[in-house]
Amino acid sequence: MLRSIGLISLIAFLSNCGGAQQVGPTAASGTVTQAQATTLKTQLDQLINNFSATTMQNPSNLVTIPGVTLNAVAQNNVTPYDACTTITPSNLVDNDGDGLVAKKVITYDCRGIVIPNHAPSNRIGTFILTDDDTVSLADAGAYSMEYDVEFSSDDGYFSQWNGEYSLTRPRGNVLFSSRFLTTFEEPDGTRGGYESNYTNLQIPNDVNAPYDAGSKELEGFHRLILKGDVTIDQQTVSVDWDFTFEISGEIEYELQQQSGCVSYYKSGYLQFHDFSRNVIRYDYTCTSVVYSYNGNQISIIGAP
Repeated sequence: MLRSIGLISLIAFLSNCGGAQQVGPTAASGTVTQAQATTLKTQLDQLINNFSATTMQNPSNLVTIPGVTLNAVAQNNVTPYDACTTITPSNLVDNDGDGLVAKKVITYDCRGIVIPNHAPSNRIGTFILTDDDTVSLADAGAYSMEYDVEFSSDDGYFSQWNGEYSLTRPRGNVLFSSRFLTTFEEPDGTRGGYESNYTNLQIPNDVNAPYDAGSKELEGFHRLILKGDVTIDQQTVSVDWDFTFEISGEIEYELQQQSGCVSYYKSGYLQFHDFSRNVIRYDYTCTSVVYSYNGNQISIIGAP
């Protein structure tokens, strides 16, 4: 079975705080070649997309457990796991009207669930959404999502999601934090996962419009593990990755309809160091986004 790299990315932003194990890499590891950097660009692009204003403002744009809705009013979608799932409290409320419940705890105790055209499946663990109702959506919102869930099936598939993603508003800034561990293994032996420990501090020019314009500082670590035959950009490739990157970056941002630039990021850089100090780097100007490996350009959007 081929694991689509897009599907792998669906579990990339589940992060750890409430789970039993303490996760989050603290040092770079592995050595990346230029050829691997070319293939890795799709994954790093997806990671950067999760730093975007659209994603950070609304956790519904992050991945949630299939069938789960974060909305305070809407019911969860009907799934085969409903009879073995408990949701508390029973009277979900949205005190600040931002569309997120003040708190939702979903507990799974599902074993041997029969799903058409699939092996019997199991789902065990807890998902918690907490919304800080003292920070309105107009002020960028504030919330956390905690995961400690295992998925498996009788054909040998296994996956764990363990971690926390959070958004807070310290001193009028926007702080996006992620500390997570997620792994999967397919029946054919394809396996992989992510482990991250990083922060994205966004310093707005106007605290009342935090996503319109300002600067951001990124730092931390991101580990990528993938072994087997996978589909990347509609091509099947065989990979054997285990890299931990040290992330650093300083970026100026502004809404494109205001700046006229090719990207929300109008100047600055974001880079990923491996253990051998090879550097994968994005350089942003108003007219271009350059992706490079050790200073060698791999791709460009716009014109230099």
